Amino acid sequence: MDRLCLPNIGPKGRRWRYWATGINFVMVAFTLIASASADWGFWTNLTLAVPIWLGFLGFFQAREKTCVFLAARGLRSVDDRSLPFMSETEQIEDKQERAQIKRQANRVHLRTLGATCVLMTIVITITIL
Repeated sequence: MDRLCLPNIGPKGRRWRYWATGINFVMVAFTLIASASADWGFWTNLTLAVPIWLGFLGFFQAREKTCVFLAARGLRSVDDRSLPFMSETEQIEDKQERAQIKRQANRVHLRTLGATCVLMTIVITITIL
């Protein structure tokens, strides 16, 4: 498996994603505590998949140094502003580089999906018991 990493986000963009992921998972933890004490139903607990998925998406983007939104558009961040949606971007001209970044984005999506499924299985199992 090719482990070359071509970042399309900078250190501040990564730091912002890690920070947002931490806040997200703290909120999910409090929601799980409320869910366990209030005995919410299956479908209500299933809605936790969205914030869990978003948390893992941010985490894996930071870890892989790859913004999946920019990768889908064939772009990279050219400055390192703290908020990723405010940074300037440029088109990636090199086809091999663009293909590598898209592979990295696919890896982010697959890891996000897998981690979300595992955690949601645990959440549903715990809340049902």
